Amino acid sequence: MAGSIRLDFGNLPLVEAAIRASFAEQVELKLSRISEVHKSLSDSFPELTEPQHYEAAPGVTEEVAIRPGLISGVVFANSASGLRATLQSRVVVVRWLRQFISEAPAYPRFPALRTALWEVIGAVKSAYELDSLGIAVVNMSYVNFIHVTDFSNVLGKYFSRLVHVEATDSAEEIRKLEISWREKGIDLRFRLEKISATLGEDTVDGCRLTTVAGMHIPAPDDDANTTLEDVHTRLQVFFRDVISDYAKQEWQLKEVSNG
Repeated sequence: MAGSIRLDFGNLPLVEAAIRASFAEQVELKLSRISEVHKSLSDSFPELTEPQHYEAAPGVTEEVAIRPGLISGVVFANSASGLRATLQSRVVVVRWLRQFISEAPAYPRFPALRTALWEVIGAVKSAYELDSLGIAVVNMSYVNFIHVTDFSNVLGKYFSRLVHVEATDSAEEIRKLEISWREKGIDLRFRLEKISATLGEDTVDGCRLTTVAGMHIPAPDDDANTTLEDVHTRLQVFFRDVISDYAKQEWQLKEVSNG
């Protein structure tokens, strides 16, 4: 996609950014192989932990095989950068999570997530002596938490007409709204839901906004990096277009063209 953009926000309520790569075939996660993977990643991801939850592999149907000698997944982490890479048999997920502590690492932007993703994939290929992992789907998501006191006007205040639903015009509160579609080969999803979130030591009412873009790769591994770049560019444009002028002002948006 030519003419990519960069969205700089001074006050974006971003709490998570993640990129994912799904595999066409399962990778058997053996402890000995995982040790080799972690050894290769020890500079970028010095910490090794167990997953706290199951990661769905976008675009593929995964059958979880529980057999002796196999593990369900592993997380490579770096507390200094705030990045975590989860490896399961059909997916790698690299994410940044906001930490509500003093001197918490800031969001390192898409290039850092992208570099970490390919580094993990490269380490897995090396440990398993594979030429390819058969990447079939890539996607990226942003999660923002919007502190809200008036739930009746969330759509009108923070979002453009692109995602307004006429049936909710007289709603007393928006509890959950999800829209998903495909255009020009890219899957897009907008999800807004009312939640109570724990932010540090405080519990705050508000709305969780999730925006996602993803794309199937016709031939596994066929220029997956370019596909991921296209997905990121579309997600940037998508996010810019669904938020209102009020949100752009409150979150201090500055749009920069990358040519």
